[in-house]
Amino acid sequence: MRGNQKVFNRVAADIAGRGLPAGAAVLDLGASGGEPSLTIASAAKDLRVVSTDFAPPNKAIGEKRAEAFGLADRVEFHTTDAQDLSAWPDGAFDAAVGTYVLMFTPDVAQVCSEVARVLKPGSPFITAVWQPPQKVDLFGKGLMAMVGAMRESGGLPMPDPDGPPPTNPCNLADAAPDGPLGDALRAAGFADVTAEEWTYPVCVAGRDFADVAARFIEATPFYGQILEAGGEANLEKAHKVMVKIFEDAGHEMVDLADHIPEWSGVDNPEGLATGLLFKSNTCLYVSAVSPS
Repeated sequence: MRGNQKVFNRVAADIAGRGLPAGAAVLDLGASGGEPSLTIASAAKDLRVVSTDFAPPNKAIGEKRAEAFGLADRVEFHTTDAQDLSAWPDGAFDAAVGTYVLMFTPDVAQVCSEVARVLKPGSPFITAVWQPPQKVDLFGKGLMAMVGAMRESGGLPMPDPDGPPPTNPCNLADAAPDGPLGDALRAAGFADVTAEEWTYPVCVAGRDFADVAARFIEATPFYGQILEAGGEANLEKAHKVMVKIFEDAGHEMVDLADHIPEWSGVDNPEGLATGLLFKSNTCLYVSAVSPS
């Protein structure tokens, strides 16, 4: 989560600058273990945040983090599919955010429709999606390069042309303001759909290249696929492939405190001091206004 702290900070500053009333409620979709939920609550102390994620274990992780940061009274956690916000009535929220979640939801139009429903009229929705892998060091010179190499070598099966689309964290690249995401937002009634291409550094904590590769892969859907295709030996092969990609790309280990000082305390129980720096990672930073 902390690897993308730069975008979490931007979202939090954006929300804090929107002039929301005291006590306003912010919905965070796909927040994993509570980001940018907790960063938003830290930046705007008069807001309440409802933090949601599809994976059940993330609720307990978020609650533990909120308690550690003294934010448990203003951030609540729910296990929720972004496509189904029926737990909340119409007009329940003053703003909504969703960083790097829409590319993993099968029905983006349904998500946009549900967000529009639970927002009060004229409220902001802020989201971010990755641009193409070649513009995202994290993927083009990291995860997706490893996946491609593993498929070519037989370590991962090639996608079934007749099956569902393979996992692709960049499947909404260039999708707004014109494109599938922009269209889905406007179809749901959103206005003032804007998108800015924005590049920032990402840092992933670990002791060395091999440690970062192992941690990185384990946190993705490809982890299970790699194990299923060849067990622990195949996973070790994937680690080595990824380390070679890191080396060839010229990535470097850096002091974690210099790049993401927030990666400490409850978020760093092992006391890791270093991380792998991916210098150039480009997203689309998208915002829209709910139907008036």
